[in-house]
Amino acid sequence: EISEISMENSFQKRFGWYVVLNRLTENNIERHDKILQKSIIEVLNQLYYLIEHDKEQNRIIKQAQNSNR
Repeated sequence: EISEISMENSFQKRFGWYVVLNRLTENNIERHDKILQKSIIEVLNQLYYLIEHDKEQNRIIKQAQNSNR
């Protein structure tokens, strides 16, 4: 049986760069060219922001869930 974590790792290995591109374009293929024209620093900064934003949103949700218990 393949675990969910190993499936995620396998997916990331195969499509890592494409996952990043789709994340930055909100899965809109028509926006890919705009991202690909940007500098790597600009792209990585935006990706880092999105990752940290997700973490903060998850923290807020968990905090709200814990305070409702």
